[in-house]
Amino acid sequence: SFDEEGNDLELNSFTLDMALTFEKYLLNSLRQNRNELPEDTAILDGNVEGRKKFYNQPSFGTGDAKPDIILKQSGNTMLIADAKYKTKSKDTDRYQVISHALSYDSKIAVLILPKDENYIGESLRKLGGVGTDYSIDVYEYYFDLSSHDLESEECKLAKKLTSLCFA
Repeated sequence: SFDEEGNDLELNSFTLDMALTFEKYLLNSLRQNRNELPEDTAILDGNVEGRKKFYNQPSFGTGDAKPDIILKQSGNTMLIADAKYKTKSKDTDRYQVISHALSYDSKIAVLILPKDENYIGESLRKLGGVGTDYSIDVYEYYFDLSSHDLESEECKLAKKLTSLCFA
């Protein structure tokens, strides 16, 4: 009881990695809404089955490219997305998603962030394009975790990502 004083109170505790939880939630919600994407679209977890060497092989460089979400169609990477459990992205977040897009030959890079309660803009916002010969369009998507209808938010995310790469 918390009402009694004393020093014999023991509680179990655990930590929850919200960044990882947000990543997995978005990946699984896209998979649940795969009917919003073309039939032959693969939705891959870049940390597992979609992971690849960051540099083109052969290479002296080491390390893997591991974007959170990869959308592929007919073997071509259509979109790279990274989930960030924070309300505002940083330059390093944008550099990361752009470098992943380059590594995977994707022309679309998206950062998915939880929507801040004070944000009043569109859920999908184009930040701009990077490059000329090989141009990558960079977007931010604001996912409303406080929505009373999370299923419609999940469906909306799938539709917006589909509109970017399969229009």
